[in-house]
Amino acid sequence: MTVFQRIKNLITGLLLIIGAVVLLTMPEDGFVIIAAFIMVSLLLMGLRYLFYYFHMARNMVGGKYFLFLGIFLIDLGLLTFSMTDEPRWALILYLLGFHAFSCVVNLAKGIQERHYGAPAWKVDTVQGIVNAVVFFFCLFHLRSPVYFLWVYCAGLFYSAAVRIVSAFRRTAIVYIQ
Repeated sequence: MTVFQRIKNLITGLLLIIGAVVLLTMPEDGFVIIAAFIMVSLLLMGLRYLFYYFHMARNMVGGKYFLFLGIFLIDLGLLTFSMTDEPRWALILYLLGFHAFSCVVNLAKGIQERHYGAPAWKVDTVQGIVNAVVFFFCLFHLRSPVYFLWVYCAGLFYSAAVRIVSAFRRTAIVYIQ
């Protein structure tokens, strides 16, 4: 990881912590802020994939995947923007879908890594179990928006911690002789 990438991860982690603290201080406007954040991030990711497609992936095998993914993400971002009047159910579905998908992917990855004998299977399995617990917690508290705000902020804190730790982690440099 280059010095610029380390600084970028550190700044992003600090901004995520600041954003989570701001969201916790204003729970009544939290849903609108979260909806705006999700909308902007989906639109930017979609534009990034479209940019990647038009500059590089259109000449690759399977490059249309990036075109379709970019269009889908932009469409999902615009759908989120159109639902900003009542964003609660859209955000609840995003949060539930994210944790359900992450649970399945992490558990499948953990099982596959255990089969191959990789030492990281425990971390992926624990992350899958935590995502399952968060999914069921959110499923049982559908009527309370405060719990969703807490879960979203906890996810922001976790993401910030991972970015800050990775910014200070030493990485091995591979030399080819």
